[in-house]
Amino acid sequence: MKYRLTYIVYAVLAMFPLLISCSAERNNPIAKTYHNTTAHYNAYYIAREKLSDAEFKINQERQNNFNEILHVYDEMDEDMSSQLTGLAEDAIKKASLPIQYHKNSKWVDDCYILIGRARFYKRDFPNAIQTFKYVNSKSEDDNARHLALSWLLRSFIEAGELNNARAVSDYLKKQPLDKKVITEVTQARADYFQEIGELEEMAENMEVAVQFTKPKRFRARQHFILGQLYQELGNNDKAYEHYKLTLKSNPSYDLSFYSKLYLAQVTRFNSDTDIKEIKKYFEKLLKDKKNEDYKDKIYYELAKFEYKQDNINKALSYLYKSVAASEANPNQKAYSYLLLAEIHYDDLQEYETSKAYYDSTLQTLSKDHKDYESIKRRHEVLITFTKQLAIIQYEDSVQKLARMDSTELISYLNEIIEKEEERKRLEREKQENALANNELRYGDAQDGFSSGSNDQSGFYFYNASAISIGQTEFVRIWGRRALEDNWRRQNKGVAFNEEDESSEEDESLVEEEFNLKAEDFESKEEYNMAVQRLKLLKDIPFDEESMAASNKKLEEAYYTLGKIYNLNLLEYENATEAFLTLLERFPESEYNLEVMYFLYFINKDEKELSYKINDRSSKEISETYKNILLTEYPKSLYAKLILNPDYLKDAQLEDQQANALYKVAYENYQMGNYEAALQNVNSIIENYSSTTFIDKAILLRIIIKGKQKDILAYKSDLESFIEEYNTSEVLPFAKKLLNEANDYIRAATSPEENVSEATGESSEKTPYEFNAKDRHFFLFSIENKGVKTNDVMIEFSDFNKANFSIEKLKVSQLLLNTERILFSVKEFESKEDAMRYYQAFQSRGKFLKSYQNVNPEYFVIGSKNFPLFYNSKNISEYKTFFQDNYL
Repeated sequence: MKYRLTYIVYAVLAMFPLLISCSAERNNPIAKTYHNTTAHYNAYYIAREKLSDAEFKINQERQNNFNEILHVYDEMDEDMSSQLTGLAEDAIKKASLPIQYHKNSKWVDDCYILIGRARFYKRDFPNAIQTFKYVNSKSEDDNARHLALSWLLRSFIEAGELNNARAVSDYLKKQPLDKKVITEVTQARADYFQEIGELEEMAENMEVAVQFTKPKRFRARQHFILGQLYQELGNNDKAYEHYKLTLKSNPSYDLSFYSKLYLAQVTRFNSDTDIKEIKKYFEKLLKDKKNEDYKDKIYYELAKFEYKQDNINKALSYLYKSVAASEANPNQKAYSYLLLAEIHYDDLQEYETSKAYYDSTLQTLSKDHKDYESIKRRHEVLITFTKQLAIIQYEDSVQKLARMDSTELISYLNEIIEKEEERKRLEREKQENALANNELRYGDAQDGFSSGSNDQSGFYFYNASAISIGQTEFVRIWGRRALEDNWRRQNKGVAFNEEDESSEEDESLVEEEFNLKAEDFESKEEYNMAVQRLKLLKDIPFDEESMAASNKKLEEAYYTLGKIYNLNLLEYENATEAFLTLLERFPESEYNLEVMYFLYFINKDEKELSYKINDRSSKEISETYKNILLTEYPKSLYAKLILNPDYLKDAQLEDQQANALYKVAYENYQMGNYEAALQNVNSIIENYSSTTFIDKAILLRIIIKGKQKDILAYKSDLESFIEEYNTSEVLPFAKKLLNEANDYIRAATSPEENVSEATGESSEKTPYEFNAKDRHFFLFSIENKGVKTNDVMIEFSDFNKANFSIEKLKVSQLLLNTERILFSVKEFESKEDAMRYYQAFQSRGKFLKSYQNVNPEYFVIGSKNFPLFYNSKNISEYKTFFQDNYL
């Protein structure tokens, strides 16, 4: 026992120098080996495994959208990030240990990268960015730096800092890369180019990444993405090659299925036999029970295949089947609805149906989809567009009926009513037969291959287009309702024969509206026919007023339709036809100048447009309306735009210059510098005659001259302004000034004054009216004899702060005339408030005493009396009124 203890002591003493040599600060071979081994196989290893678990979780929960090019990396939203927080924080703690305790280890850079990755998965992008920047700036290992930069690039992309991402990508492109990091770098760059939509650059980087990716099974997704990229870029041969390579790389079932599916889209067809082989291939996919959940996608791809062969009906048939099969896949249903909408718009020009399918697309498509907003805009445009088409169709039809003679019209209406009744009868029979035979179902119930015929136009429930439109219209009118009895009524507890009551109610309304009675007819059928005729006749524009209203609707519809074609749908030939129709049918339209400019502008580029309308080329149409605008309407905005395409930009600059000069003029006017103000407004009128400020400048000139002319000349100028500028925004103010001038003239020439002048009696008649509840000002006037007005303003400011700080009063100054200056304190809510200020001011003798030598005058005045006082400038006259009513 004694010898064993001695041995242990000696052993410890022998190892002591080695333990000391392994200090974190030591750099000898033994220390390096110790720290490298400990750092790598302890904390670093555990941290790396934590992040591997996080990445596995992201991979397991990803939802791939195979209708779009797959993302290079698994997408991670905030919900997923919150689930990874625990793993990420554990990884950060573990990776921090080697940094603290093994500083001279070669794994320190790798630990920093792990910390940055953990922060990335936590979506803590600012700190992740700082971490990767630190590794890039401090590390001496090129591979560590390049790996950190690849993650820095990904962090910038996720943070939305695409300019910084571009800089990192460009830098990495110039670096010589080791095989160990080339996959990570090129994939990160590919991700960046996918984000900004540069698919060729993305493909170039993915081609490099796939060559260096190991093991082989990890290449399957990369090859598939390359297949999608080349298919999108139109290089079907390269796409075919990569889809084949996907299948050889031990892919998941999803990748295998979609690779086989897309192979059919990129295969070259050299004969009808090839096309038949592809169809058999699709049929095989449909029959495979493992593809039960993929039928909606198979039908969708079949539809695209037939669409490429110009087989529109077959394409529609498969799209209906795809929609029906998409029970648990709203994403695929959205794409099927979208293609239905596009076919009905582009190929069939059935705009109402297209609008309904766009509506269905928006109801099922994720709002995060990259094209969601553009699809939404197209749908909104189509709502307005189809409305205009409906208006044109309806108004044209009723106007046509209005031009028929009575015999022809009655015969025509009877024919319409009979056809509608026959259609309803046949529809009822079909529904009854279908119910009797238990055939009320959607499309072919069997999963087998369809013949592709599109005989679905008769019975409503066989027609997916009609169903979609019906669903949309139902929700629009009724909202979303539960499937239950009496769903239309609020009180569902009361049941009655709705058809009978509705019929009785309709009959009562008809008798009241059309003055018809059933007993006046030989049969119920004749009575119903008469009612239906009157309902149709009611909307026909027989009189001039109704026809004018109908024409106005047509005019508006053609104008709106032309603008939608031109600005929203970029269909210039249709826009030109709509605008030409508008000019032809409504030569006096208020829109004619604008429409002629549209026709000039749309058709001026002959290289892009080569159609003919009414034997006129697009260039001829453009020249025709250009000449009309220039010769017949040379002063119009549109003629100016033809001569100077930058006219609006130049006019805006002119407005800015005129506005600046107008502000100077107004400031001079407020300060009483009338001569300077007059020069300013004259400069605006002479040099900026086209500015939108011209009316304001002219009105200000009238006001300034009104202070130098007699009141009658001032009144005449105002009347001329109101007549000439009857749409100006300052028109109400001009009318107010005119009313005040008229009031002043009436007061100055009142009968009492005339009588007193004739009899020699003095008259105390005043133009001022007393109103205690009017807003009031306090006025202080002194002679203009070298007084520093700024000193007066400061005195008032000090007085107001000391005595009326709560009121937040404002003090301003202006020139009353060449002899006196006027200071105004405003504003007070009533006479009482103003007089309280007056008395406080009066009691401050020191203020008044300092201006005694310039004859101070002060008083209170109502806001309505102030313009009269300022125009007359007669202080003594107003002080008489003031003393009589305020003191």
